[in-house]
This record gives sequence, structure tokens and C-alpha cells, in this order.
Amino acid sequence: MARQKETAILRRFRKLNLQRLLYLQAEITHLEYEVKQLAERDSAHEDRIYHAKDWWSLSQAGEREDTEQWRVFSELSGKLDLYSKLSS
Repeated sequence: MARQKETAILRRFRKLNLQRLLYLQAEITHLEYEVKQLAERDSAHEDRIYHAKDWWSLSQAGEREDTEQWRVFSELSGKLDLYSKLSS
């Protein structure tokens, strides 16, 4: 008896994967805009003036409004990781 490797034919769903990347790209662009807007808003606030330049002050902020930029940036970071993984 001869040994034979099994072969499988699987669909790659190319169009759907490309559409997923495009949607992810749109989400990233939207979050990028949001972070920029929040950074501009925070730069005008005395307690949040360093948030756009200092990740520590941003990540350790106390009030809800103080953490909004960090929350959006964290979401953006996750989307970027996924985009990099899927597009390579």
C-alpha cells in the first residue's frame, strides 16, 4: 500500500477578505480623525494639555472625559494590529 498525502481545496474568499480590509481601513481612518479631534480638544484643557504628547498622563487620566482619547486610541491600536495582520 502506498502512502498518499491528503489534499484539500479551500476557498479563499478573496472578494470578501478585500472588502473586510476596506471596511477596516475606513474604521481606522474614522478613529484616526476622532483621536485628532480629541487631542485638539484636550490641548485646550488645562488638565489634559499633555495628553497628545505624553502617553502616561493620557493612560492614567481620572475623569470620564479625560479617558476618552485613551479609549479611542486603544480601539484604534487594536484595529491597526488586526489590519497589519490581515494585510501582510
